[in-house]
Amino acid sequence: MEHTPWPNRVINALNNPPKKLYHATTVGKFEKYENSGMIYPPVRGFDTLEGVQEWARLVNSRTIILEFEVEVVQALPDHHNKYGLAWWSPKPVTEWKVIENAK
Repeated sequence: MEHTPWPNRVINALNNPPKKLYHATTVGKFEKYENSGMIYPPVRGFDTLEGVQEWARLVNSRTIILEFEVEVVQALPDHHNKYGLAWWSPKPVTEWKVIENAK
């Protein structure tokens, strides 16, 4: 991946925001999602699978990765890496797909 400065990546992405996000969570939080039937806002995630995998690797106990669609997103200025940008949505998520589960 060619290195583009973070501000430029965000500016470019705001013109074409992601329609799906990847979210890393813990076993305990995932159980809460399943029991309630939703992920309550603010819902955060990365715009690439590689980005969330890298973030989960750096953050302890985030062993479950979910994929879900989003309608409304805003870039998160403090969470990004060379593989992806982090976003948040004010809308709850009620449908997701488990991409990885290393529990």
